[in-house]
Amino acid sequence: MDPKDTTFGYVEIKNKDGETVHQRKRVIESELTPIENEVVNSNTKAQALQKEKKAPSNNQESISPNVEQKTFMVFDLSGGDGHIHTGIGIAHNALEALEIRGGASLFNSKELYAGLDLSARAKLPMKELTPFVGLGGYGGDSKSCEEKNVDSRLEEHCEKKFLFALYLEAGVRFNNFALFTRKYSIDEADISLPVKYLWGVNIYF
Repeated sequence: MDPKDTTFGYVEIKNKDGETVHQRKRVIESELTPIENEVVNSNTKAQALQKEKKAPSNNQESISPNVEQKTFMVFDLSGGDGHIHTGIGIAHNALEALEIRGGASLFNSKELYAGLDLSARAKLPMKELTPFVGLGGYGGDSKSCEEKNVDSRLEEHCEKKFLFALYLEAGVRFNNFALFTRKYSIDEADISLPVKYLWGVNIYF
């Protein structure tokens, strides 16, 4: 095994563009085994769904967001400079003037990356509007695979890239909506990109 192989079968290399990518290849096994596994998994899922239907629900009524509520679901969308960052997560008011946020999101740059967000916002609560400033971070990866015939064997060749970003933001929230602008510092496949400025919106629910 290659000593550089640290990402579950992937080997780190540099491609012709100078990007750090992680590649993996494996011989594809018989198709019969996966089919049998899918049948077992389907039966297991069906049994789990039946149990969920039988289980009584203790929370029949949904709770509408209000000013006293401390935890919200939040939708996030920002774009600009040829990049899009969007996702959904949870926002928690740890203090009256501090909001902690985390979730899953997609980041579209040269590739489409799937990953996780973590951020914090310092707020200035007012009667109608809530100005805020914040900082956050994102980490995600992209993956592409293709099948090749090698020495009479069918092999799967996969390649991964990683993207990490830090951002500063400023904006204002009104009820369940927020508008903001962000300044991104992005490292894509070990290549630092020029600073990117994105505008965005949040919807709390």
